[in-house]
Amino acid sequence: MPSSSTKYGDVDPTLERNPVARARARLMPYAAEFLGVMVFVMFGCGANCQVNLTRNPSTSPGFQAGSWTSLSLGWGAGLAVAVWVSGGHVNPAVTLAMAVFRGFPWRQVPGYWLSQLLGGICGAGIVYGNYLRAIDINEGGIGIRTLSTAGYFGTIPVSYLSNAECFVSELIGTALLVLSLFALLDKSKNNWHSGEVAVGIFVMFTGIAAAVGVQTSFAYNPARDLGPRMFTAMVGWYWLYAPIIGDFLGALIGAGLYDIFLYKEKSNVVSKLLQWRDRRRTRALSNGGNQTTESV
Repeated sequence: MPSSSTKYGDVDPTLERNPVARARARLMPYAAEFLGVMVFVMFGCGANCQVNLTRNPSTSPGFQAGSWTSLSLGWGAGLAVAVWVSGGHVNPAVTLAMAVFRGFPWRQVPGYWLSQLLGGICGAGIVYGNYLRAIDINEGGIGIRTLSTAGYFGTIPVSYLSNAECFVSELIGTALLVLSLFALLDKSKNNWHSGEVAVGIFVMFTGIAAAVGVQTSFAYNPARDLGPRMFTAMVGWYWLYAPIIGDFLGALIGAGLYDIFLYKEKSNVVSKLLQWRDRRRTRALSNGGNQTTESV
């Protein structure tokens, strides 16, 4: 997470007189989100491509390089490295949960979301360039793009699930992800050093992917799915069902459950509700006083 001196893009007072340093400090959180998601997608989509492309004897080194276990490990390792690189959210759904429950500034949410989405697009583009020749061979020719390889980048659910069932599956996985993340970051329970948090995130995400991820190919992150999906649309694949809203809603549910039942500090949402209640009480008392004065 960002340090307290430059939290959420605040500028260090010592840099105020240097416009270049000031601009760099303001852009740094957004650049961190961009690079974090880019790294995450490079690991994950790279694992997808390596496992699936080596099933074809024409692009195999003589054996299949991986399985569902290695896919889960690849995505988990990618997320851990992304957190080490960025120190940030690396997930639009997490950014939303942080804004609602932890006081992350709403004014920075659009910039974070855009940076994360662009990072997903660029990460997918790099992986695509690396495996371009193998994809062409698997598809049967240069420029041929079908659903058989689209799932290496965006998620594709199993055929027996309806869109509503995919939505619920993504919601459950993302809720579990954010609930676990909030527990991991709760200082009343854990005294992690900043670099150690990524280790916990690796265990958490890999476990969730291995346990409940197979039906939808586990996005749990709108930028991880929508960014690569937008890239595949640019280079010739079809536009597919995207688990975006389910991930956002799941993040809010997971964060809400943690704050309601387990968080010992005062939640940002609880604080807002209490402030709203106090304002209503004050307004009611004020109106009552005015009516008494008028009647006299």
